[in-house]
Amino acid sequence: AITTTFVTVGTTRFDELIQVIDTEAVQQALVACGCSRLVVQYGNSDHKPESRVPELTVEAYKFKPSLKTDVDSADLIISHAGSGSVFESLRAKKQLIVVVNEKLMDNHQAELASAMSSQHWLLSARTASLSSVIAELNSTTLKPLPSLDLNPFKGHMMEVMGLQ
Repeated sequence: AITTTFVTVGTTRFDELIQVIDTEAVQQALVACGCSRLVVQYGNSDHKPESRVPELTVEAYKFKPSLKTDVDSADLIISHAGSGSVFESLRAKKQLIVVVNEKLMDNHQAELASAMSSQHWLLSARTASLSSVIAELNSTTLKPLPSLDLNPFKGHMMEVMGLQ
């Protein structure tokens, strides 16, 4: 069950994500999945979300020195599509919904989200589809991100440096 959801925009400004998190539709979709606590790191946005449904407690802040505590305590993470936030969430073995910021010009975030979604490591959403993607969570099986094996790289570096 998803009891705690953590939303992060990292160091960016992503008003559209913060505004959609602050809607009754999205908060109701979270409650329907069992969520009772929503923690929102809203970064440089001027909009501070609050609870729109009585069953949901909302805590919101701009920045913290580390998001690790919030990542660790979350059952679900909803994140902007920045690679740092995506990989931190997946390494922590959390269910992840990535929301692409469609206002970015060279949208490598959309490519990353699409590629990782096609591997079933995360779900990808647009702000307009977020509540329906949340509703799909219970019927979706996400796979954990495989561990990174650095042995081939290490062997190659040892060979290049003449240490092997």
